Amino acid sequence: MRQIASTKIAGDGVVRCMTYASDSGVYLFLYDSVADCQCKADLWFETVEDARALSRERYGILEQDWREIADPLPDCQHDWIANVRVKRDPVGSKLWGQFEQLVDDVWTPLA
Repeated sequence: MRQIASTKIAGDGVVRCMTYASDSGVYLFLYDSVADCQCKADLWFETVEDARALSRERYGILEQDWREIADPLPDCQHDWIANVRVKRDPVGSKLWGQFEQLVDDVWTPLA
């Protein structure tokens, strides 16, 4: 499950946050842009409640500010809203630092 919210206090240059609850804990992704992009930092918590407490204290995000967004497709980045993945070469090896986004069922390189 993922949820996203805009900050009310832009501490540390953070303007929005996303939570991602996984089997191994909860990630709080921090962004310095309102545009869909890779996070600038992430924090790990044992529970959603712990992540929410920090986001409330540090960034002024209230419980009602969070909105649920769809989980990404398999092998896609969890910190992007859109389905974005690390690009692969013709034999399937990941090309770290290069991303592509699913647009109209076609994987398109991101600039």
